[in-house]
Amino acid sequence: MKADYPHSFSAEEALQRIQALTDYWSNRYGVKIGWSGSTANVEGKVKGVSFKGTVRVDETSITADIKVNFLAEKLGGKSYVDRKIKSYLDSGVPVDELDRGTS
Repeated sequence: MKADYPHSFSAEEALQRIQALTDYWSNRYGVKIGWSGSTANVEGKVKGVSFKGTVRVDETSITADIKVNFLAEKLGGKSYVDRKIKSYLDSGVPVDELDRGTS
């Protein structure tokens, strides 16, 4: 799945928001995260769905390019990633209140 998520944050805040999400996946599900600049390489399994790909942050959008198998698509893999990214881009929630999966 490849999807773009426009945002109106500064590039720095958008990056902080996606870092909070990748922290959540890592802490909650053991997803492997490797950051290189503003691009995260992600690999793991969340809610029974295995995936691997990248999430890139730029000044106007977040681009997720995540590979999941056909069954994962049918089990809601794309909708889960879509929902999580959108929730972490909610301007009504301050960055420091985003769930990092530590509690």
